[in-house]
Amino acid sequence: MIDEKKKMTAQGSSVGADDGQSISKIYENSIPTSGQKGNDEIVNSQDSLEEMYRKIQRMTEYFVESSDMGKLYLNYPMVEAFYHMHDIPDAHFNKYFATQEELSNGTYKQRVNQENRNRNYTKFAVTKEECNAVIQQNIEKARWLCNVPDGIPDEISILSAELRYWEQQMISVLCTCVFYIPEYDPKLII
Repeated sequence: MIDEKKKMTAQGSSVGADDGQSISKIYENSIPTSGQKGNDEIVNSQDSLEEMYRKIQRMTEYFVESSDMGKLYLNYPMVEAFYHMHDIPDAHFNKYFATQEELSNGTYKQRVNQENRNRNYTKFAVTKEECNAVIQQNIEKARWLCNVPDGIPDEISILSAELRYWEQQMISVLCTCVFYIPEYDPKLII
């Protein structure tokens, strides 16, 4: 019985992994160690932005399928972007940006809490229709940012568009983790 289980188990693969190279071997030093610069020290360095872009691009090439090895979704500037709407739907959503100063000072989350529809995350999008509207607005904003007419823009196109704003000391508010739902099953948001 033990020999049969060994035959059925992929050699050298971790649970859930394909036969590709381990992620730990591909992406080393993603978190600063002693002597390295942290994110707050490198945000405006052009070399650092280019290096981060290359790292993220490699990660998006590896994490491409949510049902396999996972998919990388980048929220701009963070997951609170999901709640950053005055109304559902919000006619002004494409105009929402976070400044680098807000992010450095740690005040963006407070701003979202003050500006979101109910000033309470637990009461934000409480029906399927409201959740669908939030998802749809984020998809439409991603299309607007990337200047594409339909579909969901890929992560690198979104990142490139966001970096153009970052050079202007701001970032466009966008929650891409909600793209999982229409990518998994588009009928869920109809």
